[in-house]
Amino acid sequence: MGDEDKVNELPAGGEHAQEWLPAYALNILAQQETTQVAEHLASCPACRVELHAYQAAADELPLALVQTAPHPELKDRLMRDIHSRQMKAAGTAQPLFFRNQPRIISPNCTRSVRCWRFR
Repeated sequence: MGDEDKVNELPAGGEHAQEWLPAYALNILAQQETTQVAEHLASCPACRVELHAYQAAADELPLALVQTAPHPELKDRLMRDIHSRQMKAAGTAQPLFFRNQPRIISPNCTRSVRCWRFR
């Protein structure tokens, strides 16, 4: 078993899981480690308080990034890809946009009353 497969154990004897809390807050522990920390947190108010501070810091990490504008062609490329996938999934050459347009279902409809239904 390589070092990357190694699962560490929490200290025995009621010690705290403080060294595990940052990784737990970032959700990067192995499944067994996550389970061990969660079990410890269920009975340790001090570690829960510390975990809350780490989670608050982790929640702020995305806000620390510099925002940049995406490449101008990115939206067009994404929209073409989405449209293509919708067409394949629907098995039709008619765009989904046009298939979902409302149509009048009663000749007695007036402009003040909406008498539309979707196909």
